[in-house]
Amino acid sequence: MRNKIKEIIRKIKASEFFVAFSTTGLTSVLQILTGLVINKIIAVKIGPSGIAFLGQFANFRDIMTNFGTGSFGQGVTKYVADEKYDDKTIISTSLIFSFATSLVIGSLILIFSENLSLLLFNTIEYQFIFYIFSFTITFYSLNNLLLSIVNGKRKFGFLAKMKSLNSIVSLIVSSLLCWYFGLEGALIAMSINTSLVFFITLYLYKTSDDKFIDFSFRYWSNPVIKKLLGFTLMMITAALLKPAVEFFLRNHIINGSGINDAGLWESMMKISLYYTQIITVGLGVYYLPKLSSLDSDADIKKELFNGIKKIMPLYFLIATVLYSLRVLVIKLLFSLEFIGMVDLFMPQLICDFFMVFSFLLAYIMLAKAMTLVFVITQIIISFIRVLFSVWLYSLAGIEGIIWASALTYVFYAIMMIFIFRKILFFKLN
Repeated sequence: MRNKIKEIIRKIKASEFFVAFSTTGLTSVLQILTGLVINKIIAVKIGPSGIAFLGQFANFRDIMTNFGTGSFGQGVTKYVADEKYDDKTIISTSLIFSFATSLVIGSLILIFSENLSLLLFNTIEYQFIFYIFSFTITFYSLNNLLLSIVNGKRKFGFLAKMKSLNSIVSLIVSSLLCWYFGLEGALIAMSINTSLVFFITLYLYKTSDDKFIDFSFRYWSNPVIKKLLGFTLMMITAALLKPAVEFFLRNHIINGSGINDAGLWESMMKISLYYTQIITVGLGVYYLPKLSSLDSDADIKKELFNGIKKIMPLYFLIATVLYSLRVLVIKLLFSLEFIGMVDLFMPQLICDFFMVFSFLLAYIMLAKAMTLVFVITQIIISFIRVLFSVWLYSLAGIEGIIWASALTYVFYAIMMIFIFRKILFFKLN
């Protein structure tokens, strides 16, 4: 019996699933810990209203960097992981395209910096932030694309190094700038952190013995860019809709009950982001490359159910602990100014449960490059989220907005089950 248990443990440790999740899990823990320290400093220095402003800029930054990479990071991961495609043409074409696109986006940010400052902050006081970001967005985009390449290559150790560096640099730069310069310092840090990591990553790669990136301008391929742009349509939809919806909802809260409530809502989303990172990062690192390499419905179903059995109990455990310690979590991560978040935990944890479950199924769309289905479902759930949020906010304030997100993911999970019913209910031999 003891030998059987040892053999099971040995097989688990040797599995790619375990390697991916243990490596990214440890990295995610570091990201969470550094994020929590940064969050504490920001909460103490600038309060709920400052966090709401940071949320506005974070949404803008994410939209722009997704445009800068062509939003085909997931596509790069898929095709690099797929042995049927030539790595060097995928890597070279995506890097060249991302470099050129991000230069254009950066130029537009520079030209319209005053307008953007007014749009996001209702003042031109923060125009200089957009000056900075217009120059750093190219390196920000290239770093994000490098993560996708490394992920597709399944170089989990190097991926962990990149993510760990990002966490450490963010901790040092964000903490110092926010502590000494308040909100302005925090905004500057958000503009430059990942760009600094890009240069450190290049150094690490150059000094590494494992040279797995074959780049050359002569490897540019028009057929490859057409394939990747198919993913652009999918990812640009998600990249635009999610932050656009959040931007709209944050403004809706600000106009309805004030910027402090918007800060509480933003802070709850941050907690959600931190703890679900342990799971969602592992999904991106392991599941997309794995599902992309599978052809039969039977293999896909087996992999999905294997993931559900491992991931959902882990989520339930984390959520139970987090809910039990919610008051302590607020005091440790924020301050007494944020105690109003205590009633937001239950709807957020329920929301995240259905989010993780639906994401497990939705990765099939990315793996199979189901562009039209992905775009349509993203538009539908974004519309439903806005509709439910406006309605429930009028009834229950910011708690109602989180319940609206929970209902949205319930609907999304039902859609995924319906779309993939043939795979899910396929009988394994």
